[in-house]
Amino acid sequence: MKAKDAKTREFSAAGPGVQRISGPNGTRYRIRFATAAGRKSLTTSSLDEALRIRNAVLVELAAGNMAAAGGITIRAYSQEILDRREANGYRNGRTDRGRIKKYVLRTHYADWPLRAFSRKHAVRWVRWLGTHPIKRQTRIHCVNMMRVIFGEALNDGLVDENPLVGVRVQGADPRTESTWTVLSLPEQLRLVSGIDTPEKWIVAVAETSGLRQGELWGLELSDVHLDADVPYITVRYGAPGRKPTKSGSIRDVPLIGIGLEGMREWMAIRDQWCHRPRLTELVFPLQKGSARDRKAPRNFRRWLSDAGIHRRVRWHDLRHTAASSLISGDWGRAWSLEEVREMLGHADIRTTQRYAHFARKALFRAAEETNAIHT
Repeated sequence: MKAKDAKTREFSAAGPGVQRISGPNGTRYRIRFATAAGRKSLTTSSLDEALRIRNAVLVELAAGNMAAAGGITIRAYSQEILDRREANGYRNGRTDRGRIKKYVLRTHYADWPLRAFSRKHAVRWVRWLGTHPIKRQTRIHCVNMMRVIFGEALNDGLVDENPLVGVRVQGADPRTESTWTVLSLPEQLRLVSGIDTPEKWIVAVAETSGLRQGELWGLELSDVHLDADVPYITVRYGAPGRKPTKSGSIRDVPLIGIGLEGMREWMAIRDQWCHRPRLTELVFPLQKGSARDRKAPRNFRRWLSDAGIHRRVRWHDLRHTAASSLISGDWGRAWSLEEVREMLGHADIRTTQRYAHFARKALFRAAEETNAIHT
């Protein structure tokens, strides 16, 4: 009987993913789809119901709640890894999510199973990144993040190899000038002296300590040691909320020059300046008592303009300024690259070496002093 029925059935498409089956017992509709768990088939007597099921399956696949054939998708797994990293206290979670969303999840690779993405596709994706008007460092961050994602997939047994291993971003950004700015010593002094609010002392600390913005905003009262023989601060956190530093390590940073003066002045007026000083342990909260976000102080651009500094200067450039002044000897003895590396918290001396050209100023000052002795 079954064989006879099969011969009299007619099959036709009733829409993408839906098959109409017409036979002696009436018309039914079959929905077929493939997932990591294997091929699935559902049958219903209603076309509307079949289409509703088909659409629900597509939504679940796109959301990553159901693994497509071949295993979990890049879209679903990347979100899982980003969540996992944030739960483990990794910094820059929001930035990483933004890069993955813009340069991975908007590509056709996003809904591919992890196992389908090979080294060939990784190379093509990196080349595609190169067609976008973004900085080389941004492309490097994207590739590194994808390498981390597939590294975790390898550890979880979802892929047999990491296709991003050995894939590098080629070339360099065309530059005619430095991508960052440093302030001369007169500019540093002029900037601080021209600010008419207590926040001038925050600027003084920033341009001499070399702390990253998040480290400065995450600094807590217990980590300020003004009574030590050499006053210093302990950089324990990379952002408010006690997030780890970029290198994952804790370092002590001595206070020097106007930075030492600035920290003393700030600590003396902090509780009067902040409306709710007892509600936070942060050294540099907003005036209302809450933590600062990832932005520079609101009036930073106006302060620069008032000081006669009209070129582009970011808050992060105060960190570069601190390094250049130390190497140049602006605050006294010229510091070595190794000493500046310790001060800034670089994990690798090669990062500090980008400031090496500032040593020329100290070199010529030393030569001038030597010549003065022998003339």
